[in-house]
Amino acid sequence: MSAQYLHRIGRRPTAACPGCADAGCPAARCLVCEEEADTPQHVLLRCPCLCGARLLAMGNIHGRPTDLRRDDVVAALAAGFRSFQSRTTTPR
Repeated sequence: MSAQYLHRIGRRPTAACPGCADAGCPAARCLVCEEEADTPQHVLLRCPCLCGARLLAMGNIHGRPTDLRRDDVVAALAAGFRSFQSRTTTPR
């Protein structure tokens, strides 16, 4: 589930914001790049951390919604996101 969704339903509160529907709220940002709201569109089409995965899967770093109809593309992007997520949450 996305951080934005969990924050909106009150399952990812912060001290500054207990939960809201604002996609611009800092608590709803992408857990990997923290640049934009953590939505499926951001993760699959715009997250800068997945540029390499998008390039390999689609041949282009700028994905389009129609590219996401292929199961192999979605699987590659999901695997890339999980990989970045585990690297950012694992203590060193």
